[in-house]
Amino acid sequence: MVAAIIINNLPPPSAFTIDQNDPNKWPKWRKKFENYIIASDLDSKTIQQQRAILLHIIGDSALEIYNTFGFEENAQSPTIKDIQDKF
Repeated sequence: MVAAIIINNLPPPSAFTIDQNDPNKWPKWRKKFENYIIASDLDSKTIQQQRAILLHIIGDSALEIYNTFGFEENAQSPTIKDIQDKF
């Protein structure tokens, strides 16, 4: 089980689980994470911190998919929006 990153006393959404039979699952999870960004003030952190938090929260299955995207990670890229859009 992934340890929760609690920011401002707000637990993150649970890890994303892939379900090919539910095409609405990703948009729902993404909206929960976007709400978490706002409520936890995550957007005040560096892009690297934001990315690390997203990739920690998203879970093992989605992290494996992320690893296939071929992003070149640096201080400014990819942003969490870039990652979410790729999913």
